[in-house]
Amino acid sequence: MLDVSTDPEEADRELAGDMLRHSGVRLTDVLVLVSGNAGLLVELYRRGFAHVCLAVAPCPCMARTADVLWLPHAGEPLAGGRLPRFLNVLRDGGTLVLHGNASASRYRLGSLRRLLQAEGFAAVEQAVEAGRFCLVARSLGRNHALARHGPTRELATSQGSS
Repeated sequence: MLDVSTDPEEADRELAGDMLRHSGVRLTDVLVLVSGNAGLLVELYRRGFAHVCLAVAPCPCMARTADVLWLPHAGEPLAGGRLPRFLNVLRDGGTLVLHGNASASRYRLGSLRRLLQAEGFAAVEQAVEAGRFCLVARSLGRNHALARHGPTRELATSQGSS
């Protein structure tokens, strides 16, 4: 996991490497980086990713286009309750990767897992070490979310993002 005492470029390299180790992301995947920085974007390009973008706000035009949604500094979107608004960029079966400070206790990680489950995700890996956490989840698909929430919620989400 990330050693926060390093310089910014080294920290970006370590964070990108950590994400790749835990997530199983492929170079051909379309990756959306949320609340990251340009250094992380450059590091992903250096590693061979051709389809990467940095999103600072949810965008309806990106709906269901990404294979991977990565929040390298998950605290801000999670604390602001903005995570569900970013989830629409993932295609069915897509991967969500969250990194954050390990001050997120196991209880808070459990709450996060329940939130993701309610949004139609299944946690597949969790790691807590060196003051950071990494949680990887897979989208169970649109049909799962419809079955869980019903068509009214899906319709409201679609109308709200137009």
